[in-house]
Amino acid sequence: MDRGGRFFSCQCAGAVGSGVGIRMSPPGGSGSRQYGRHRIGRYRLSLVTAFAVLVALALSLAGCDGGSTRDSSTRVATVARFEISYAAAADLLGGLAPADADEQLRDWTSTALAARLNLDTATFLASAYDTLPVRDPGFADLARQQVGPGRLLAAGRGTAHVLVQAGDPHEARTVGLLLDQYRTDHGSDPDQVAIDRYQLRSDLDTIEVTVGAARPTRDVRAAHGYLTLRVDTAGGLADFLARIQDLSELRKDGSKIWASGWHWPDVPSAPIDAADVSAIQGGYPVAAGRQPPGFSLDPAAGPQPNDEGFAAVHTLIPDLDQNRVRAVLTDQAVRVSVRTQVRDALLQGTPAGDALRRDGLPTDRTQLWALLNLTEGNPVYSQARYEGGLARTNVGMTLFYTDYVAKNWVAGVGSGVPGRAVGGFVPDSEARTPWSQCPAATDAHEERGRLWFGQNDAAFASSGDRFELGGQATRLFARSNGAGGGEVEPSFSFGRGLRYWDQHYQAIADYEPQYARLEQIMRWSGALEWLRGTGAALPAVPDGEVHHSDLTFDSWYAHNTRLRERSPIPFVSPAAAGTAESVIPTPTRTYGDCGLVGIEGGVSLGHLAERTGGRDYHADLPDPLRRAGLFDETSHADPRTGDGSITELAIDDSGRTAGRVQRTISTTGDRSTVRIDASARADIPFGPVRIWRSAAADRTLTTTVTAGRGHVSQQVGYQGHDLGTLDARSDADVVTIQWRRGAVDRALRALRLVQDRWGARLPADLSLGSVGLTTYRDPIGTLLAKTGGPGDPWLSITNGTRPPGDDLAFRIGGPDPNHGTPTFAQAAFVTAPKPHDAQTWWDVRPATGDHGAQAVFAPPPNGTGSRVRVTTPDGATATIFPVGDHVFVPAGDPILGPNGLAQGAALLAEFPRVARAMADAARTKDGLLRGVPLGGDGVALAADDHIELLPADHPWAERVARAVAADPRYATPLIRIVGGRAEHIDPGPFTAVPGSARHGIPLRDVLDGAGTTPVYLHDSLRSTLQVGPGMIVAESLHQDLRVGVNTVLLELTLAHGQDLAAHPDVLIHSGGGAAKVNVLRDQTQALPRQQTQTATPTASPQASAAPSLGAGRPGAGTVLLVCPATGSAATACGD
Repeated sequence: MDRGGRFFSCQCAGAVGSGVGIRMSPPGGSGSRQYGRHRIGRYRLSLVTAFAVLVALALSLAGCDGGSTRDSSTRVATVARFEISYAAAADLLGGLAPADADEQLRDWTSTALAARLNLDTATFLASAYDTLPVRDPGFADLARQQVGPGRLLAAGRGTAHVLVQAGDPHEARTVGLLLDQYRTDHGSDPDQVAIDRYQLRSDLDTIEVTVGAARPTRDVRAAHGYLTLRVDTAGGLADFLARIQDLSELRKDGSKIWASGWHWPDVPSAPIDAADVSAIQGGYPVAAGRQPPGFSLDPAAGPQPNDEGFAAVHTLIPDLDQNRVRAVLTDQAVRVSVRTQVRDALLQGTPAGDALRRDGLPTDRTQLWALLNLTEGNPVYSQARYEGGLARTNVGMTLFYTDYVAKNWVAGVGSGVPGRAVGGFVPDSEARTPWSQCPAATDAHEERGRLWFGQNDAAFASSGDRFELGGQATRLFARSNGAGGGEVEPSFSFGRGLRYWDQHYQAIADYEPQYARLEQIMRWSGALEWLRGTGAALPAVPDGEVHHSDLTFDSWYAHNTRLRERSPIPFVSPAAAGTAESVIPTPTRTYGDCGLVGIEGGVSLGHLAERTGGRDYHADLPDPLRRAGLFDETSHADPRTGDGSITELAIDDSGRTAGRVQRTISTTGDRSTVRIDASARADIPFGPVRIWRSAAADRTLTTTVTAGRGHVSQQVGYQGHDLGTLDARSDADVVTIQWRRGAVDRALRALRLVQDRWGARLPADLSLGSVGLTTYRDPIGTLLAKTGGPGDPWLSITNGTRPPGDDLAFRIGGPDPNHGTPTFAQAAFVTAPKPHDAQTWWDVRPATGDHGAQAVFAPPPNGTGSRVRVTTPDGATATIFPVGDHVFVPAGDPILGPNGLAQGAALLAEFPRVARAMADAARTKDGLLRGVPLGGDGVALAADDHIELLPADHPWAERVARAVAADPRYATPLIRIVGGRAEHIDPGPFTAVPGSARHGIPLRDVLDGAGTTPVYLHDSLRSTLQVGPGMIVAESLHQDLRVGVNTVLLELTLAHGQDLAAHPDVLIHSGGGAAKVNVLRDQTQALPRQQTQTATPTASPQASAAPSLGAGRPGAGTVLLVCPATGSAATACGD
């Protein structure tokens, strides 16, 4: 983005993948040598400091200034491998389910790549304006979060980066679906694509990334199985269907029809044939008064107290005594008595079988469930309804199966419930609803609702003569019965399993290929609805091959032995159902939760034209911001100013607007803010905590984005309060991810902990530990918790709940000790407590064990005692007065007082740990700082006489967090500040690998032959190599002097010694220091790749030719120490 806020990006000279990277002319213009894919001339630097080298290299790699309009994407060629450290954001993952945590890490990988590529605000925003840097179920409908092993980052005009996970068994599919979604969103492919691979290393809080060379998109598509064939003849269509597993595009060219799709033989699938296509096509165009193709299991009306009703009950519940049948339908008292008996038998196992039989009642659980529904006035059975001519077709059978099985599996019923086979899927019978999400004991409302599969509008787009299909065409929708008779968003417990299924549809489809077949049916239905709307059609097969007079779901299910679900289905044939296929529901096992729920629904195929009534719902947006889906036509964005307003709509089956999300973009300089205004929702979960606001209150969320010069920052606000900020910074061979907590995030962490520790009642003493800050009780006994810095609110927690309003509030809960039913507490933001007068002090008892820090207002402490000076990076100072096991500060102190910094409160809470670190510094007198993490809210750098207090998003704080994550030995890592940069010092001791010492090797050969082994340069070499204090960058070293050096391999105690982000910056060995050599050029090791992908160059000719420098013991992490060849320091590299 230029200074006027325009949607421009920065481009280096030279094309990605062309073999041309940076050219640095040597003196005299000759003598360059090859490093990987980049030509680096022989040039000299007289003095290199960390800051100067990084800035100079960043500018040379970017090749642009603030006013350039060239594409920044070509900078990919400068680095082939780097690592991401998310140690300073790892605690944000604690509130997520494991599957969601992995998705969050993939999001951060994309953001880190944006920082690595030095994308500016406009370029990054084009990919990220409709996403969020953090995940939570409460944001599910506010952001288009990618799901699955792949991510796509649009890195500037013409270039996209596709991130795929190393070892992805279906890499071709991952790449293909991401490219399809990009084309569906933007109307065309990017010019070129780079395939980048990543590997999650949760053991070290790191992610390894290998960046591939960009190639023309058409070549990438072809390499991953993309095919285009004519399908306007029967033979052409059959050939196409036999060769592809996924439909990507349908295109008209006069009388010719072309289809494109993907050939992925390794992907689990259930093929589509020409008869299936004819069955789908037969439903279009939708005739007036008819329904589009689809399927539904509809609840049938209950039996009436007449002969027909008596016969129906006998058919449905054959083990129910005939006299009981009549009594249940005609006598209210009998009905109530039977209901009690049946409910007790289902839920408690009493009365047992013999007692039930004596009373004329069934013992079979399915019949008991049907009887319970009968006595409660609920539908007893469901009957199949096929629309669009799909009865007695194989398409109709798939729709019946996928609809029926989804409802059962979500409830935990059946022999094929995914369970462990699909990580993260938990059926309702095994899940536990957080107490905050349970209905109140006084709420007699029984939640029932509909579940159905339908079109994902964001995966369909048509333009002129072509119809494009995106990544996932199928969505799972759910609505439940509202108190007023209308439909509303389902509650947490009702929608839990359905939400997972919707967000991880591909994982379910890999487990049960019938859902992969449903996905293809959905894709073809959308494409054929469009094609028939143009007046064209695909060749049809004879109707006898489409409709089979003897085909029923009962027979289809019996003969398809490869289906995942094989348990018996309770088919019934009541007279009232006529010829419609009917089933009675199978109950779940008995389990304890807030209550049981009922689900009904169906499958709706493509009917976009009918839902929209011919309205376009297309917004004319600049290409970088364009997305597939339904949008208000007034949506707009101005490329000159960077401002815009984009409104996405959800249109229901009746054509009404069911929801809207408006994103308003405003830009000032290099900063853009996206304000999200969304329609109200009755139930908003934030993990296990429930947002307690009026069901009619609109929702507001903001993200403020700045990007450029290797840094991406995203600050998120929720309902006018700070949620937190995510920062990605690129530094040498590591990109760091940091999360700074805001008031909302701290509040949610505190409330989660309170709810987890809820016993018989709301805890009187909130033991917030490290997830909260200081707690305080006001004069009337209300419990308050500090959640932020100056001007931020505190959190008030009270027993019971009040009617929700428009202001942001939270609800948590626990079991009532007498009845086991839910009881609740409410939390809301209030102003910070204020001292009585200027002489009031803040008396804090630091956290101990499970007890969080607690504070009171107090008079000044007695006596002179000790004092501890505290400084901040901006030069502010404060003083702590330790007295016994308490610490005192003036209540008005802007750093440490009740309205002070978040990290200030964290320092007081963790003061005993920091004091011990100061004592250690005083004892050793080594002049180094001790890094003490403050529970994710900041870091204290403890010297022998003062404390440097850092916020959580400070780069020095990240270096401490990364060191702690790398090895347990670094609980309080040693730090020194050089040239404005924090360096992690490892004092050893280290063990030399026997036989690894080498003598008199040219430094140039050492650096070329080290491969991925980290290299450390002895401090005595700095003067020889004309390198000043601070970070050493390999590309800046004076290599052509052919300085002779000695080397030796040292073993580290790191659990994973080859991890770039884990290594210290400086090692202390044999009494001297050695600094890590940071690499900005190509690394020599790539992550595993799919065979269909062209290999990324991973080694320079010199590296492959260089002699081996030795290796350590298997499993031991090693580094290469480089010492002078002569002099006293040479012995540091001796055997």
